[in-house]
Amino acid sequence: MLKEKLPAYAEKLNEAQKEALCHHKGPAMILAGPGSGKTTVLTGRVRYLTEHLHISPSSILVLTYTKAAACSMQERFIRETAGKICPVVFGTFHAVCYQILKEQYHLKHDCLLSEQEKLQIIKSLLKQYKQKADTEEAEWLLGFISIRKNSLNPKEENGLKKGNCQRISETKMQEDLNGEENTDKALFELMYQDYKRKCEQLGKLDFDDILLKCFLLLREREDVLLKWQKHFPYILVDEFQDCNDLQFAILKLLAGESANLFVVGDDDQSIYGFRGANPDIMRQFAEDYPQAVKIRLEANYRSRAEIVKASNMVIAENKKRFSKNMYAAGEKGEKIISPVQVLAFTDKKAQEEYIFSRVRQLAEKISYEDMAVIFRTNREAELFSYGLEEMRIPYILKGYRKSKYAHFFARDMAAYLKASQIVRCGNTTISRKLALVIANKPDRGIMWEWLHEESIELVSPVADGEFEKNCLQMYRQLCRIGTMSPWAAISYIRKVIGYDKWLLQKANGDSDKYEEWKRIGDFIHGEAKQFERIEDWLLYAEREQSKKEEQLGDKGIKLMTMHGVKGLEFSYVCIPNVNQGCIPHGRMLSQENMEEERRLFYVGMTRAKTALDILYLTGTGECPKLTSAFLNPLLQDTDSNVSAKH
Repeated sequence: MLKEKLPAYAEKLNEAQKEALCHHKGPAMILAGPGSGKTTVLTGRVRYLTEHLHISPSSILVLTYTKAAACSMQERFIRETAGKICPVVFGTFHAVCYQILKEQYHLKHDCLLSEQEKLQIIKSLLKQYKQKADTEEAEWLLGFISIRKNSLNPKEENGLKKGNCQRISETKMQEDLNGEENTDKALFELMYQDYKRKCEQLGKLDFDDILLKCFLLLREREDVLLKWQKHFPYILVDEFQDCNDLQFAILKLLAGESANLFVVGDDDQSIYGFRGANPDIMRQFAEDYPQAVKIRLEANYRSRAEIVKASNMVIAENKKRFSKNMYAAGEKGEKIISPVQVLAFTDKKAQEEYIFSRVRQLAEKISYEDMAVIFRTNREAELFSYGLEEMRIPYILKGYRKSKYAHFFARDMAAYLKASQIVRCGNTTISRKLALVIANKPDRGIMWEWLHEESIELVSPVADGEFEKNCLQMYRQLCRIGTMSPWAAISYIRKVIGYDKWLLQKANGDSDKYEEWKRIGDFIHGEAKQFERIEDWLLYAEREQSKKEEQLGDKGIKLMTMHGVKGLEFSYVCIPNVNQGCIPHGRMLSQENMEEERRLFYVGMTRAKTALDILYLTGTGECPKLTSAFLNPLLQDTDSNVSAKH
């Protein structure tokens, strides 16, 4: 209990928040659970240091991970202090490290490689090593180069202590590289070294070089290090659990012996393993600074008690974590029956129909903008958005979505309809390009050798063989399609010719994949109703295909991934598809990966303020689906207030 008189802005805080806010010197680790007011503590402590302890504002550095978060925190601080104190530096790790490099080396504004320049370098290296040189492959390799640089290789980078973050990153890299047919770790190493040399030849840095070069500068130049240690004797770090080895090494150098390092984070919300972050960094902090004050912020001011209890039960299954006893500190928002529901559905269609009904019901009390449907992957969110469009429910999906007409279903339908227009004009031949698409969708037993000619004859003078009969049948089908409307033609292709059955065979027992293809097909099929002539539909489809991406809604329900939703909150949250293989994502996961997947699920759950729906699929007797192991504590706890239904 603090005995000194606190400033007015601190009086309404709870005891743990007050203790954190009033921390003066030395290292401190603040374990801040979801909704516990960590930003209030961070900005409050800066205010306490400057106004109460009379620390110079320009000597305080506040670090976070995104420019938006840094700007938001700075704006809040200025608002709370009525703009009186401005010299406090709020910035990202990269921005601050860039400033250090800029002052030392007089860097020019164009010294950083653009994303396009990085892709060009990698593509040229891929071609040099006779590898696939498309954008996807290049981005994949750039991702691993980023992990490598942020982890640091001790042999190559002269002796940084190898920590847990690096071991996990390199293990993941090894697994992924070995999983590729055309790339192995030795080849990656060659391209990595060539990439670094190419950057040096151009005299430019990539984004990850900012941290690496800054670390090397501070470690090797004592005069530079002392200058910046004196400049920023007080350092605060937000979202510390997202820190990687390299960032932590820079922090320790800047903090020096005085170690006025105040870190705020939650190991239960460490979800960026693919960037080299790991919850072990918080345990590493406790080991490196055994004298550090440790304060737990366990009061959740965001969520209802039932939501807090359910999320506690889930995350408690993780073994490698700091224990916390999160509790609901207040009841906010509309009273909604069954704040937490765990519901089972036979298939995705039934699951979606429930969500549509639920959000419309809740829209009478809360706005669509205060609702979120949270998925594990972007692809799931994209597919769900089609259903919302059909139901005319507004939604927001970040960025762009691949055009539906870029999907193979649309291309196949377009090929059928183009071929139908050719034979409708009396031709009995179609181009090889069209024939390659439609000949065996469904399988007609047409041999590929037949498709080597530039033009393919569909009607043979002698039609005694099975092959000739199949070609003649396809010709007659195309003739019939040519007389129909676009909607009727697509119906005929799908149901009579058997395209949908072919899709089922192509899915090879993967019901989720089949449902995905069918959903896109149904949407394209439905849009065809607005056209009377095949020519008009073909023009529309060609125009949509050329777009490649579609602009998405700008208001309504948020459709987000678990990675993207961190830091946000909503009155209503729905998490569908909580099944093995989806949540957790992937199969045969290591213990470390399983715990990160559980943390992702926990982050999704703790976004909810008033109501949380968790949905999973049971499948059918012929094709059952496995319920996520993450739901075990919720489904097995008879004393829980969770409403579990089938």
